[in-house]
Amino acid sequence: MPHKVLDQHADAESRAALQEVFAGFEERPELETRPSAHSRGRTALAVRGGAEIAHLHPADGSLHVSLAPLDARVVVARRWGEFHPLAGVARGLPEGWVLLYPPRDPAAARRIAAILTAAVDHAIPPTPQTPEPDRDTTALGFPTIRPT
Repeated sequence: MPHKVLDQHADAESRAALQEVFAGFEERPELETRPSAHSRGRTALAVRGGAEIAHLHPADGSLHVSLAPLDARVVVARRWGEFHPLAGVARGLPEGWVLLYPPRDPAAARRIAAILTAAVDHAIPPTPQTPEPDRDTTALGFPTIRPT
């Protein structure tokens, strides 16, 4: 099931900035790039030997990314992206699989960098020496909702 942006594509400058953001993650030793398991012909950013984190659609500047479910809901609520129709339902797509809309300016490209960082942090489990802290905010810095 194709899931892509039909209009409002990023301009060349914003797409180039996004390519740089995406490429910056390739330097991390725990990550690798490889063909996407979810989008034929796309290059994915993935945990080395593990799950796909994101893949970029270079023609329009959008990307699919796997976020923690709470972070995905924040992204959708802020209208920075939308859930894939099959997220958490089929084809091995995680619950937090979202389409991020193309950046419209450099500030939006920086926001996408922050979202990708949150996705990477979610995908790479904390080491036993540094357990994930109990926190009152999501990885994107928004308040969590704690059950009472």
